[in-house]
Amino acid sequence: MLCPLSWLPTAHHPVPRRDPARPPRWRREALLPLAALPAAARGRGAKRRLNLRGKEGLLRPQRGGDRGPSNSAPGIAPAPRSRQGSPPRSGIVSAPPTGKGGKGLELSLSTATEKDVSERQLGEFRDWLREGGVSMRGIHVRKVADRGLGLFAARDFDEGETLFRVPRSLFIEVDAGQFSDISNEMALSRAASVQDVDAPTRKSMLDMARLLLAERRAGAASKQGPHLAVLPDPPPLWPLRLRWPAKLSAASELLQRLHTTTVERDEACMDELQSSDPVWKSRCWALCAAWTRSVYLVHGDQERLSLVPLLDLISHWTPSEVTAEAWSCFYELRSDAVEVIAERSIARGEELTLLFGRFSDAELLCSYGIPAGAPARNAFDEAGVAIGPYVLMSPPDPEQPRPPEPSLVSARAACLTRHGWSNLDSSLLFTLPQDLRPSGGMLALSRILALKSAEEITEMEDVIFWMDTPGAEAPKRLGRGLAEQSWRRVEGWLQEALSKATMRASDYTDEMSDWPDQDQRRLAEAVCSVLVGEAAVVATALEAVALPAGGFGVREFSARVSRKSVISGSSRFGSAKVRVT
Repeated sequence: MLCPLSWLPTAHHPVPRRDPARPPRWRREALLPLAALPAAARGRGAKRRLNLRGKEGLLRPQRGGDRGPSNSAPGIAPAPRSRQGSPPRSGIVSAPPTGKGGKGLELSLSTATEKDVSERQLGEFRDWLREGGVSMRGIHVRKVADRGLGLFAARDFDEGETLFRVPRSLFIEVDAGQFSDISNEMALSRAASVQDVDAPTRKSMLDMARLLLAERRAGAASKQGPHLAVLPDPPPLWPLRLRWPAKLSAASELLQRLHTTTVERDEACMDELQSSDPVWKSRCWALCAAWTRSVYLVHGDQERLSLVPLLDLISHWTPSEVTAEAWSCFYELRSDAVEVIAERSIARGEELTLLFGRFSDAELLCSYGIPAGAPARNAFDEAGVAIGPYVLMSPPDPEQPRPPEPSLVSARAACLTRHGWSNLDSSLLFTLPQDLRPSGGMLALSRILALKSAEEITEMEDVIFWMDTPGAEAPKRLGRGLAEQSWRRVEGWLQEALSKATMRASDYTDEMSDWPDQDQRRLAEAVCSVLVGEAAVVATALEAVALPAGGFGVREFSARVSRKSVISGSSRFGSAKVRVT
């Protein structure tokens, strides 16, 4: 079962549902073409190593079973890092109802790690909920083999029907500081540095962890005792609990960045919690519960970080690239309670699921220890493209490899520094697909490198880096020559990234059976799934960029990848901003 994560609150006014017959917005048209793979990764061996099945010249993402892996122990909800909220009913363009069961990726937080919940504890938890005013007539809380606790429908529910409501009196709450977005971020800032985007939320998370430790020490005197008894230990693959071998954490640049920032954040928090509890395991339990199970709620002008019982037992549903099914429910904040409502028709006996947010397999694994359900199935997967300082010396025209003039190199360096590449000795790490959109830094970098003189850079800088000027709009035309040279360079970067991603996926798949420790072997398998997903994302981007007859264009690429960003917004409670493309 999965637990809800922290979210940034926004408005809480539902808007009418759009046409439910609209095709699922997360489906990717461009699959992994065999021709896009480097020669070393093609053929029968490549399909085996990459866990991809071939059909009609394509390598398609493997579907896996009807449900996400029931033995995937932890599975999770939203990460404070991303701040994209779980869209409730409001404004969502839902996939068609699925009736019984589902075929997306259903991930959950296991409560059956080291601290197995006894029937007595589960019964006390149910009684505590009923005494607190929660009606349990429509739902069941029960154990799921190898996954801990899950929440199931005890009867059929119609779309829009309330499944249950949890009064605020049962929440565990602390004051929360304002969730603020990074301000004054330039186009290349995120790619150039490792930013602690969780810094604004750290104090609130530490306050929640301290409160959990205090309530636990109170024992029978704590009113929250039955709830605390069913909160699980950290997932087995959570980075703070299982030290990742250096080989795995460095499997890809994006994975390494996520892992490093998460571990540094959590180790700092553990040090600060030592005065509250000297026992490492207790601090780890409290910190994991705070980061992975708390939600941000707004009550009037007050912002609160809250643990909501029952809500943290609902499984996370990750939209899949190969299915059209939707999650089963959403939640809304009322003045004195949280209500969970059917997103679609729900059959009796079906496990409840929520869409917590846009989380890639790498994010789920690094931040929360959640292994992927199946390779290349997550519609929100991302991939990293590393570009080193060598590009400053690259020729303006890739087909005419003449070194640039020193004055051009100096102008490039000064321009790129102004727009966020503060340390020109370090590499940029772009994230696909977002950094290839018109407002992303990858295309802007390529355009600057296509200019042939320092004077052209001075003239075109504000036009190319329009996204760094408040209120500016994307240029409609830059000249066909500049556009084609820019996209040709981007295509080369993507081809190199695809070659690296596929070879890494092949190498790690071949080696993972050699890991002797069971948890490390599971971790190696999860890392392999992440690498396969990254290869699929890069191949999709490459296929979109390399248009027929040598055509290149922002509009065509954006149309093909924008499905992955239809869901935006920052709150698991209340309306999420939705952009329909």
